[in-house]
Amino acid sequence: MKILILSGSHPRHQYISNEIASFGFETFQIRMVREPLNITPPIGISIEDKINFNRHFNDRSSAELQSFGNGNTISKHLRSRNIEVSAGELNSNSVVAYVTKFNPDACIIFGTKMIEKPLISLLPKNTFNLHLGLSPWYRGAATLFWPFYLLEPQFAGITIHKITDKPDAGEIYHQAIPVLSRGQGIHDVAIQAIKVSIEPLNKLFNTLYTNSDLEGILPNTTGRIWRNKDFRPEHLRLIYNEFNNQIVDKFLDGELGSNLPKLISVL
Repeated sequence: MKILILSGSHPRHQYISNEIASFGFETFQIRMVREPLNITPPIGISIEDKINFNRHFNDRSSAELQSFGNGNTISKHLRSRNIEVSAGELNSNSVVAYVTKFNPDACIIFGTKMIEKPLISLLPKNTFNLHLGLSPWYRGAATLFWPFYLLEPQFAGITIHKITDKPDAGEIYHQAIPVLSRGQGIHDVAIQAIKVSIEPLNKLFNTLYTNSDLEGILPNTTGRIWRNKDFRPEHLRLIYNEFNNQIVDKFLDGELGSNLPKLISVL
């Protein structure tokens, strides 16, 4: 079986790509260059919000670099089967030519912008999105952040689903959440959520290898799509000023309720 990987370029994305390439299948990666990990604070925000903004994104960068490396270490399985494109080139005719030549049996997408025509029409039936968020509750962008802002860190997880022309809306094949432990901050949970995606991805592709007709489950609610513009630096006040990044501890102490997500899996 041949697996096409359409990924972003951040350390977490290359970590996932390298792990998929180690599953034993023939792989080819198209890596879309993302924005820098460290983001400059918006102009005009308060000193308090600037401090929180820098803390949040500097800590995110440090956590990814420590856990996954700098993102430039490409697995030996991908070194000769890896191209890098800009966001503007992702849906271009040159990428279509690469995909056509590779002729994949399955495809996994994570960390890219939306896949559009003509590329999307060339992708195989078994094309999946690895969404860093629990769909349908947390669809769209920053979906490992919003569970913390809404004081439900137990909803920070991953969803593997079929790709459609709508964000994070296809049949679900697997969902997972990391084990929460005392002392974890928002980025610690995000790192663990990324890591718990690897085993089910391996199981998914090995299952498809013997049963290409495996079917997922459609969620019974549409949930909410979170947009990039929904996030404002002021939101970080709750994470850092109100809770000092100790929301996991508050949840484990029973101070934030006990509602748990009902996870879906067909694996």
